[in-house]
Amino acid sequence: MLLRATFGLHLPWQGVQVSLVDTSDLDQVQEALQPDTKMLYVETPANPILCISDIQALAWIAHDAGVLLVVDSTWAGPGLQRPLALGADYVIHSAKYLNGHGNALGGAMSPFNAWLIARRLVTLPLRMARHSESAGTIARFLKGHPAVSRVVYPGLESHSHHELACRQMSAFGGMPTFQLTWGLGAAITLVEKIRLFTYATSLGHARSLLFYYPTDLYVDAAPYLTNAQKARIREWMGAGIVRVSVGLEDPRDLIADLDQALRARTVKGLLGPVIYAVLKRLQ
Repeated sequence: MLLRATFGLHLPWQGVQVSLVDTSDLDQVQEALQPDTKMLYVETPANPILCISDIQALAWIAHDAGVLLVVDSTWAGPGLQRPLALGADYVIHSAKYLNGHGNALGGAMSPFNAWLIARRLVTLPLRMARHSESAGTIARFLKGHPAVSRVVYPGLESHSHHELACRQMSAFGGMPTFQLTWGLGAAITLVEKIRLFTYATSLGHARSLLFYYPTDLYVDAAPYLTNAQKARIREWMGAGIVRVSVGLEDPRDLIADLDQALRARTVKGLLGPVIYAVLKRLQ
């Protein structure tokens, strides 16, 4: 979301012309290119809706037009995806998976942060394998749960970009998302009842995190999106999605925690949607 705000709001304020398109749709990308386009920027896997964009195909399109391709590979990290080998000119990521403990970020980092990240690189392959394996196990569990209406994870064959993910990723990462059958009330109850998961928006930690995104707030707060783009996001998100960062705990314990929370009922969960609807009408 910060990325979309950067390209949708902040760069245009600075006089930089930006075209926002679904980069998983190559026709949209091709049509958006202008004679003065300098850079094609893509995030894959995309946060939080988990669209997968074809890096190699985008590299062909970009280079044919004399444009640089920059890939934000944060959700995969260098352990699972190598955009440079697929033709990208630059690759960036927040380094959260490289760090693995949620206590240091990349970018203009301090020497101490650089040391924290560097010393944890040695375990990156092992951690990414565990994140991916556990996320796949949890995604398959959620897919069969009565309280869950949809699971989005590139490792599932039901994902519309599953074959592409198989081609350009060595594993599918630790970030499944899912929609709840009973919407906002179920999300409130889930947040109340989880015990092993931490309610937070970050990723790449050793501990597991989850966060609920109501679609109306996520979409309506983005005035730079067209109606068609908002409709596309709603297709993926439904009324809202739960974003999960699967940690290194035993997946059986995580599944048990999710199961008891998804089956629970609370007063806040029952009243929350009603209060939220009233507040929206008062705005």
